[in-house]
Amino acid sequence: MNDYCFVNGRIVPTSEPTLCADDAGFQLGLSVFDTVLYEHGCFYFIEQHFARLEGGARDLSIQMPAREVMLEALATLRQAVDAESLAMRMTLTRGPSGGEPTFMITVRAVQRPSDPGIILGIAHERRMAGDPMSRLKSTNRLPYILAREQAVREGAWEALFLSNEGDAMEGTISNFFCVVDGVLKTASVERGCLPGTVRAILIDELVREPVIVDGARLVCQVDRVTPSDLARATEMFMTNTTGRIIPVCELRGLASGNRELAGASGPVVQALWARILGVEERYRANQLKMGIGAQNGSVGGR
Repeated sequence: MNDYCFVNGRIVPTSEPTLCADDAGFQLGLSVFDTVLYEHGCFYFIEQHFARLEGGARDLSIQMPAREVMLEALATLRQAVDAESLAMRMTLTRGPSGGEPTFMITVRAVQRPSDPGIILGIAHERRMAGDPMSRLKSTNRLPYILAREQAVREGAWEALFLSNEGDAMEGTISNFFCVVDGVLKTASVERGCLPGTVRAILIDELVREPVIVDGARLVCQVDRVTPSDLARATEMFMTNTTGRIIPVCELRGLASGNRELAGASGPVVQALWARILGVEERYRANQLKMGIGAQNGSVGGR
């Protein structure tokens, strides 16, 4: 599946050298990326992914290709790979000194955790609360990679970062939510977490149309997730592009000991999973109507 990639207008074997040795993305990490989910003939929430990529490119002074060019590249590679389900990562680097930026798309199979959910560990290293760099989806991922590798070695699927002030922030590849006293809680972007696409969609959906769980309206609080919240939460889940909603069945590493949680059987997780699938269905119908991401890989005009 990952035998081919798209680089600056060409589909090439992934084993073929494609970056200049002095590309600033390779040498200095001056690059940004975003991953799009392709399933059921649709590139999901493509506008949000483009917008986040554009914001990161602007922050790093990287010239951005036109959206039409990027969409055509996604469709061309998707057709060449010919798979029904793909995670398609767009990477944009500043390029070599005095040269043009490099735009690359790589693909991988979509892998989701199985039910009843994941084991979530607490990352050993703390993060600085309010760090503005946390909002930038750059390829400088070393703290995230090391934290997740440590979590996997300790038997967890994902690691949860706490701030230097002790509140929960985000995972290494995901955003974090928990349910405390019937209230859905997640850290604000200002606390130091990436503005995730699925995270934003869920929050907006709860404002647009309330979700009823056990006869009550589910309220979402975007602020701080305190140590007390972690100790008292009845449900926890992560969100990201390919996993959508990833239930947590166990939290490890708390000072008070490990905690077992509802996982996939939690009523909030079940209600929100149904909601996100409904959002995807509406989005897919609209995109296919506009000719974007059709099964044959073609891209229609707007």
